Amino acid sequence: DRNEFTFLNEKGETVRPDFCYITIHGAPGENGVLQGYFDLIGMPYSTSGVFVEALTFNKFALNNYLRAFPQIHVSDSYVVRKGLERPADTEIIERLGLPCFVKPNAGGSSFGVTKVKTEADLAPAIEKAMNESDEVMIEKLMVGTEITCGCYKRKDGEVVTFPITEVVTTQEFFDYDAKYNGKVEEITPARIAPTTAQR
Repeated sequence: DRNEFTFLNEKGETVRPDFCYITIHGAPGENGVLQGYFDLIGMPYSTSGVFVEALTFNKFALNNYLRAFPQIHVSDSYVVRKGLERPADTEIIERLGLPCFVKPNAGGSSFGVTKVKTEADLAPAIEKAMNESDEVMIEKLMVGTEITCGCYKRKDGEVVTFPITEVVTTQEFFDYDAKYNGKVEEITPARIAPTTAQR
């Protein structure tokens, strides 16, 4: 029963879970939709809330939000929307440079992502990304060490931060093969300065 998130067991008894551990990738598990549903029916769940999930699922919106924090460096980016005119490829490249990344604005697992190295490759990359999302983000290349760091908040409000992991791949970038087919080395703790890790 989706009104209460209950089901009948083999004895005909109504069962309602105490807690939902959300493991669905993409929509509706990572974009705030399930979180909103669970909030409406008062069901505790494992992820961030509606706002955080919706914001982080929209790459362009998240980047613009993060620009408000001067200590966080965010690559310049441009968003194009299906059915709307966009600037000339030359204009986009003049602003963002080459190589640059083209990616679906809402999506994950590196589906539809292209590292664009020539102006001729830009339009096909945008078309490829449009197959995954109605909005496409074109992003300036940021060079550096790729790291990831998980954290969670306990019920009492304490934030628990995991050790930082360095992501090293032989692929052109951290693409689908690197993420899911083992073409990556994940080094924990990351080989970065302690002051950088603390920051």
